[in-house]
Amino acid sequence: MRRILPFLIVLAFGFFSVLSLFHPGLPPTHDGEYHVVRFYEFNKTLLSGQLYPRWAPDLNKGYGSPILNYYYQLPNYFASFLHLLGLSFIDSFKIELILATLFGGLLFFLWARIFWGTAGGVISSVLYIYSPYRLVDIFIRGSVGEVLALCFFPGFLWSITEFVKRRERKFFVFSVLLLSLVIFSHNILAYMFFSFAILYTFFILLINKVGKKTWIFSTVILLLSIGIAGIFWVPALFERHYVQGLEIFDYKSHFPELYQLLFPSWGTGFSNSDLGNEMSFQLGVMNLISVFFGIASFFILKEKNLKKTILFFITGFSFVLFLMLKNSLFLWEYIPFLNYFQFPWRLLSLEIIITSFLGGSLWKMIVSEKSKTKGFISLVIFAICTVIVTSEYIKPAYFLERSDDYYITESDFIDSTNTPGNALNVVGFNSQLKRTKEKISFISDSGVILSEMISPTRYIFNVNLKNNTTAVIQTAYFPAWRAKTNKGKINLTKDENGLIKIDLNSSVKSLEIFFTSTVFVKAGEFLSAFSLISLIFVYHYFRKTI
Repeated sequence: MRRILPFLIVLAFGFFSVLSLFHPGLPPTHDGEYHVVRFYEFNKTLLSGQLYPRWAPDLNKGYGSPILNYYYQLPNYFASFLHLLGLSFIDSFKIELILATLFGGLLFFLWARIFWGTAGGVISSVLYIYSPYRLVDIFIRGSVGEVLALCFFPGFLWSITEFVKRRERKFFVFSVLLLSLVIFSHNILAYMFFSFAILYTFFILLINKVGKKTWIFSTVILLLSIGIAGIFWVPALFERHYVQGLEIFDYKSHFPELYQLLFPSWGTGFSNSDLGNEMSFQLGVMNLISVFFGIASFFILKEKNLKKTILFFITGFSFVLFLMLKNSLFLWEYIPFLNYFQFPWRLLSLEIIITSFLGGSLWKMIVSEKSKTKGFISLVIFAICTVIVTSEYIKPAYFLERSDDYYITESDFIDSTNTPGNALNVVGFNSQLKRTKEKISFISDSGVILSEMISPTRYIFNVNLKNNTTAVIQTAYFPAWRAKTNKGKINLTKDENGLIKIDLNSSVKSLEIFFTSTVFVKAGEFLSAFSLISLIFVYHYFRKTI
């Protein structure tokens, strides 16, 4: 019982933080409604036979959108699985947030207790669960992808630490898979967390003074995790020029002020909203106190590796804090891809990891002073205070009493590209087009449709053509679309409205248009397959340790 008690305590704190999500309906968040529609579109395409859906057929007034080719997919797979079990997409959205909170808390505990012991690990985990910005992601932003990334990343930090210390093959596999899940969870946080993962991995290797072999395998972990996620990031990166509006935010206008980071606040609005009620950018009262604990423990504790670890995280906290302020603008202009984060305040995700980890140092300081009884009392008080100061943040203002049908039929949601600013439309598409019932039309009424079969990524028409003609498919042109007739493969092009256009001979009797893999998709699929095979090889080649 003593062994599982810490896990039960973490689960209890995590469950309490998301208890309000069991209320019927959807909390009114910035992105929640977008996700419900994406879940529906993803599931529809998945059930049509596309194992990795990339096309959302109903969006963009029915002309379709390649949004699934560019946005993170892990939340969509989870939602489809939960929907298969009978849950609505709205409930799937909430269940994902709940499970990510519970598992994230457990993974954070596993990582932090390596350094701070069981009691310190619990404190770090409670801080992580109740970090204000993580609660912003759940109850204000509704960013399920970020919440999932925040769940899996502590798991990677735990597994890579255990691998370096013990060099067991199971931790090699855990590290690769968990970091891959971070990449699949949220592309922007993946870039942020992966950068930190490199620094942390090399730091752990240095302070543990391991051999060359461990350095090599640790590097392989990082490479394989990128490789497994290749099916996602390769086409998303190299096919960016096919769509417009990927960068619709100006990061220069989203630097929080120092007081916004330090002082408690709460609001349901957007970043830099002109309407007031701006969302919170606070680091968190207890998180800031934890940083001071970390600084104090650096001077009190005697263990050299622990002091180095504390210094690493305090340095990281200071640098990340600086990056969130306007004073760091020159770095944002010169460091490659830094503007990819879109919002400087998004670095609060990294501060959650750093400050929560440092909170566990409180127990180490108490133990060093040989006052465990008082220490446990102090930890209980600290945990209770952590919950109290965030008690107003763990519930939405209200719930939208709507069903899935509302979002998949409402024009405001289904007629757009399902992105802020109606971004991710294919280049050259005429956004003034109206929704149409017909999927195909012929120039000058020179053809008759005898029968048709329409699925999300495949259209089959049996036609009777009076003469040579041009068919216009009422679907936005994207390079992944291909066509063939009863005569064989045929080229398709883009018309003046950005729709698929095909020149047909009068002898054509059947026409099939289908969505397939581009060169970059195939490259990403190959990279993922090769990396998975390599991971399996490593696991089977080495018996227990590496």
